[in-house]
Amino acid sequence: MPNPITNSLLQDLIPEDLLDNNRVIISAQQQYCALIQSAKQIPPPLRTPFPAKNLDEFFNLVKKVINDNEYRRNVPTNLQINYTEEEPDYLKDLGPTITFSLVVREPGAAGKGAPMHNTVKNYVPILREEVNDPENPGYKKAILGYWHDNEVKFTVWAKTNKVANDKALWFEGLMQEYSWYFASQGVARLLFLKREADLVSEVDGQKLYASPIHFYVRTETLTTISQKTFELIEIGANQPTQ
Repeated sequence: MPNPITNSLLQDLIPEDLLDNNRVIISAQQQYCALIQSAKQIPPPLRTPFPAKNLDEFFNLVKKVINDNEYRRNVPTNLQINYTEEEPDYLKDLGPTITFSLVVREPGAAGKGAPMHNTVKNYVPILREEVNDPENPGYKKAILGYWHDNEVKFTVWAKTNKVANDKALWFEGLMQEYSWYFASQGVARLLFLKREADLVSEVDGQKLYASPIHFYVRTETLTTISQKTFELIEIGANQPTQ
């Protein structure tokens, strides 16, 4: 049965003189160490409180915050915010709606200055931690991290401009009030950026009023690698393709 790891790409990446079973372990260790040393070149900032959240998980946290606030205020079900990724076509049967979307996503920037404007960026992985691999005694594993700077947009939709404005101001305050919660759940940083001019559109004779709000969100993507994994890849690459 062909080894699922075997493919021509691995054979292109690894020199032929290393595809010797007697040198697999040494070669794998060398590649692992080289990768870790490269990741150490950038001084690692403090890592996000565990577990780090990605962008999708951040959007889910916003939903939890909205639900918690409405629960504490005893908001009736028919008056609760509709939170969705899809922009509504009309609001005939819906109350106020908040939609969310991604505007810009970049490698995390370091140094002083406004968010996303520093030229020093996290283009390569940064070593977060190196520990003994509990699943493979005698081997090491490393956790590498990428910072991501995201500009996200939340748009408040309503049937009247007054309701849209009121809910937009409420949402701004909500994000500030729960800033500690986002930090405790693994969101590295959350900042209010701006509110755009209010919008009005008409669909099927129904007017929609919208208030777009932008936030800066820093998230972290973590990847775990193991010396054992490198050894398995080398073994797979050393086997003939069936």
